Amino acid sequence: MKWLLCLCLCMSSCATTIKTENFNDQELREHLKQACKLGKEFTSVKGSLWAKIKSKKEELQFPATIRVANKQLVLEITNLVGGREAVIRIDDELFSVLSDSRPGLNQKGKGTWNMIPVSWAFKAFLGQPPCLDEIATAHINREKSVHGAIALNFAGEIWIYELESTGTRERIIKLTRESKDSVKKLEIEFERFDVSNGTPLSFRAASEEGELKIRWKERTIE
Repeated sequence: MKWLLCLCLCMSSCATTIKTENFNDQELREHLKQACKLGKEFTSVKGSLWAKIKSKKEELQFPATIRVANKQLVLEITNLVGGREAVIRIDDELFSVLSDSRPGLNQKGKGTWNMIPVSWAFKAFLGQPPCLDEIATAHINREKSVHGAIALNFAGEIWIYELESTGTRERIIKLTRESKDSVKKLEIEFERFDVSNGTPLSFRAASEEGELKIRWKERTIE
């Protein structure tokens, strides 16, 4: 396993920034479309991981097990002796966080958790970056499309994708979604990429209201 981890880190460190400022609008769209294909073939995942949840009310770091399939996600948080601390469920756009030991975590909602879209988290667990369906029509923001970034103006916001290339594939390492005045900002970052399929083994999603960090320990993805 040590050699696999070293190979993974080597591939990550050998990745290079794409000089996006040298491409025209159509070429930028094609690069982004290719990067957005990552993980699209996968529909289910299960395994164990380390996670950190931070909100204005609570901060918790924990081991967990997870199952994702058929637009449903169940994340069971355990303590160090294996007892269940909380359960996070996502069913399409609906989500719930239930904990007997930490009532400050309890929450139900739809669409977003602490401003973070639940669809972002759902896709990230499957190794997929959250990509706009309107890549072909959204306006390219040339001012921000530099140094590996491809920026799209869409629905009053700016979606800034940061890309890198391994030589065999292009991948998204960060997405920042911000209002045009940069007052409200969301971001998701990807790290530690799987050598076999290119999907990330760690990600971080954050907003002004909360933060979610995930690091896979064992994963079966199909």
